[in-house]
Amino acid sequence: LRMLLTTLGRQLRILNEVRNAQQDGFRGLDTAGPILAELRQVNASIADSLTRMHVTYRPRDRAVFREGDRCDGNAFFILDGEITIYKRVNGVDIEAARLSAGDIFGMEAFTKKQEHRQYSAVVTSADSRTVFVDRDLFVKTAQLNPEFFFNVFRYQTCVLYSLERAYYSERPAGYATAEAIEEEPEVAP
Repeated sequence: LRMLLTTLGRQLRILNEVRNAQQDGFRGLDTAGPILAELRQVNASIADSLTRMHVTYRPRDRAVFREGDRCDGNAFFILDGEITIYKRVNGVDIEAARLSAGDIFGMEAFTKKQEHRQYSAVVTSADSRTVFVDRDLFVKTAQLNPEFFFNVFRYQTCVLYSLERAYYSERPAGYATAEAIEEEPEVAP
């Protein structure tokens, strides 16, 4: 119970720090950098141990995958370089996040319901090295090292919160915000 409360406390602390971070459009992960620094270091050390796996080198402006591509069942650890995530909103590609060494992306490929990529990932540094990890390897690693799984879970929570915040702050004029939409009154049965 103490471990669960400690875990929840850490998650709340991280979420509060992210919430209090200065908003900069879809660049929410950049402002949350100090919060994610510890998570990135742990992720980078785990990813380094996976370098015997399939390491891919990509030059600048090369897409790792594009929005709408079929999910191949792989997620990616960034070993070196910078990857920028883009999300298409109303026909315009908007920068969603800039990821660097130790970051993880593409985790949606692990869900069977997710058939297509929901965003594009493009190399934006001079070059980049990524390790791709399939679902089975991810599950085995999580079973061997629960801290790894917890760290990935915390990391993804921060990423999702950041993307959600950015989405609601960057929508074009004319979009209804969640606050502007009135809830329908409940109807008694």
